[in-house]
Amino acid sequence: MYRTGFVPQQYVVDAICESRFKREQSARRNYQRNVYESIEYNDNRFDNMLHNEMDILKRGIEDDESRKIRTFNRYEC
Repeated sequence: MYRTGFVPQQYVVDAICESRFKREQSARRNYQRNVYESIEYNDNRFDNMLHNEMDILKRGIEDDESRKIRTFNRYEC
């Protein structure tokens, strides 16, 4: 049987967050690489996905801008 010492909770949380961050970065790089290869070879695999991503991005930007305007109007002098 192995003897383990006390592991601080913050260390565990930091390790989990770092692992999650690395996985997300890796997934993002893989996705970008696939998209670039698809564009390079004139493959339409990601065509719908790119349009959906752009729509989501536009909606997010519009929502963010309207939120900023509402916040600004609320504090306007």
